[in-house]
Amino acid sequence: MAIEKSGKSKKVNLGWKMAKLQAMAGGDVSRKAKKAAEAELKKKKQTAAGADESSDDDGEREADDSLQQELSKQAAAELEQVKAQKIENKIHHGKKVLLKTIKQAKQHEIQRLNKRIRELKKLAEDEAGQKENKMKKTKQDLPSLELELELTQNMSSELVDEEALHARLAKHPVLATHSLMEKYTKPLPENPDFPLTADYVKKKYPGGTPAEIKTTLVTILLPRLKNVKAVREHLNQLMDDLELIATGRKYEKPAKPQQQLQQMKQQGKGGKADNKQKEAVFDDDSEADGEDNDDNEEEEGDDDMDNDSDNSYGVYDDGYDSDGLPLPMDGKSKGSGREPSSLFIGSLNAGSKEDKKRKRGGSKDDWVDEKFDEIYGKVKRNRQGQRARRALAEKKFGKQANHILKAQEEEKKRQEEKAAKKAARDVRRAARRAAGIVPESGSSANATKLHNQRSMGGQAPVAAAAGQSKAEAGGKPDASDPTLHPSWLAKKSEAAAVAAALAGGKSNKIVFDDSD
Repeated sequence: MAIEKSGKSKKVNLGWKMAKLQAMAGGDVSRKAKKAAEAELKKKKQTAAGADESSDDDGEREADDSLQQELSKQAAAELEQVKAQKIENKIHHGKKVLLKTIKQAKQHEIQRLNKRIRELKKLAEDEAGQKENKMKKTKQDLPSLELELELTQNMSSELVDEEALHARLAKHPVLATHSLMEKYTKPLPENPDFPLTADYVKKKYPGGTPAEIKTTLVTILLPRLKNVKAVREHLNQLMDDLELIATGRKYEKPAKPQQQLQQMKQQGKGGKADNKQKEAVFDDDSEADGEDNDDNEEEEGDDDMDNDSDNSYGVYDDGYDSDGLPLPMDGKSKGSGREPSSLFIGSLNAGSKEDKKRKRGGSKDDWVDEKFDEIYGKVKRNRQGQRARRALAEKKFGKQANHILKAQEEEKKRQEEKAAKKAARDVRRAARRAAGIVPESGSSANATKLHNQRSMGGQAPVAAAAGQSKAEAGGKPDASDPTLHPSWLAKKSEAAAVAAALAGGKSNKIVFDDSD
């Protein structure tokens, strides 16, 4: 008996499943998806052929065709279900990310309003009123800013999230009318307090939100949050993903005529035009085709003229036919085999901007700063040295030059420090004299030297002279001298004893008498 594994079911790759179903339904997908779809179709056909015992070739062919059509219909129906599930998942996760982005935008808006309120309060406290007001606001605008701050703090991010996504879907040229998006484009339930939280409205406005508060919310605060760059970028990406799932292709907004002209000029396709070309801008590729295929133009006849007339007024190929259905993946319709060859702009703008630029003598790109040489100069001069700059300052300001005043302050500070050091030294010297360490007379160097000799057990000048005389006389040092250190006396006594031992006793000279 087989035991079933408990737990979550295996996650299905809806993107891969959509690709296989689209291939089975006859759509244009990747080669890998086509191979997988062919293998699955072959398996289903073999299963159906095993159940059918008919051996007639014609009957088998007809059965094969009918089975192919039936499988394609089943794949198309299943594809719609998978797309709906994929769209639901995409919207669910997209709303979560959008809610997080709106909360961040709300916090940034609160910080911005707090900063503006602080600046206005500081400006109002400035009695002189000379501070520059960059916001171009006055203290009379302070109550309105405080109201905006209070309303922004009490706005419901979830309600803003729902409204932003619904409004964007309702304005989308493809998703607004798509069958798979009907559930998400339905009108939202009416909320008289939108987008404020219910607790705030109940506490602040028990009788209902006033009309002026609603106007402030709808016209100022709500668009301010929805127009944040991060919110707009996320909504754009979400719309592209949803359209790719629903239709299989991305909607490309047609470029404006002025943008097309600018692109053609940048690519170098523009040139001198005659009177007819001033009203219409022709594509170089179409002109080249016309020059190379002169013989084919006679054979095409009125059909080409009709096609040219249809495309000559700037009709854009937006990827959808006249019924609003998407074209195949290659982006070309069955009825038209050529791209738009020309674009008339005379009726749109009448060339007024070009004429104005020509009258002014050039476009805004040719603007030259008249004071450029005056400010920057043609050749940048080297900076003067320190001596030259100080000489100019002395010539201009005299003794009030900055470097002179600074030097005077430094000299004054140096003299004060020197006097303070001298006073401290005199105090220390007086203390030493009072203790009897330093004599009344004599330089400080001699006094310091004498003090060091006494502290180390040395001799005073008089005692040193007396000791020297005794040493010359060969006598021992006086042990009763208090200025001599005991270790020094012991060392000297030891040295004297060693010298006496080495010298031995005093020898008597023997003199022999030669008279005998």
